[in-house]
Amino acid sequence: MNRMRRVFAIAVIAAFCIAAALLHNEIKDFLYVHPWWQSFIAAISAIGGPILAWFDLQHSREANRLRAEMNDLSAEANSQRTRANELQEEHNKSIAETAKLQGKIADLTKELDTERNKHLQQIAANTQRPLSEAEINAGILRKHIGQRAAVSESHGDWGGGAFIAEVNVNNILTLFVPASFNNSQAYAQTVRCDKLHIVETPKDGCALQVAIIERYGAHTNYGEARTWDERNVKPTHAGIQRGENVFHAMYRKPGSPKMRRVYVYASADGSPNYTMVAAEDEQEIFSWHGSKLDIERKVAVVNVEWVDQGYQHIGGGASGNLNMFIRK
Repeated sequence: MNRMRRVFAIAVIAAFCIAAALLHNEIKDFLYVHPWWQSFIAAISAIGGPILAWFDLQHSREANRLRAEMNDLSAEANSQRTRANELQEEHNKSIAETAKLQGKIADLTKELDTERNKHLQQIAANTQRPLSEAEINAGILRKHIGQRAAVSESHGDWGGGAFIAEVNVNNILTLFVPASFNNSQAYAQTVRCDKLHIVETPKDGCALQVAIIERYGAHTNYGEARTWDERNVKPTHAGIQRGENVFHAMYRKPGSPKMRRVYVYASADGSPNYTMVAAEDEQEIFSWHGSKLDIERKVAVVNVEWVDQGYQHIGGGASGNLNMFIRK
């Protein structure tokens, strides 16, 4: 509408200007002869004004209508925005209430778990089986694995004691006696933990005292093992060249065909050392190389052990200056 008004106004003015330019003289003469045109020309502005006012009125109505529609849309938008804010606020409140509820649930769950654990501990304490004597002794012995114990039985003490080698899951103790001057061969003896008594008081350099009531099975020989870790290592002979035989002894157990022998050889290189060999049915059991005093002690220990095992010395002799303590 505004555009139509501008076009009409421009056309009127343009036509008026063109006519005035082309008919300047004629208009001047005509107006001079007919002075009423002066009144008409003066009336043009009065006539054009209402026309333009009418067009402007139409434009204003349209603008007012559009403005009213815009105001309605703005009001609707504000209403929707207010509703959206209300919904967002409700959503935030719902989230806060949910978080609060989850916190309460977590606290209740924690309280229930704590209470349940207390009941479970109480139930476990009420239903726990008391430890047996074997389990109690096994627990004490496991604290002393690798240490030496003073061991005794009804018929006497173990000279030098024994090492606590291991305690298995069945509560069976293994005592290990290494090879030394006091024992020609290493051996291990098993004992059930409910068939012994323990005194946690050191004695003779040992960490504790063990009194065996009953052995569990026969002992196991481990040759010349000096430690528990060496128990499965097959003894190897010194390989030293042997000189002349300076001593021998024979042993036999009544009712058994097995024969045991001890041989002592001088050194082939003339040194003051000797080599002792123990054999059973002509098969070497172990050998020992050392000084004269070492060999004399070793022969005496082997003699005592074999006699205790039921063997009897049935012969032998010496051709050198070794002082062997052989019981007849």
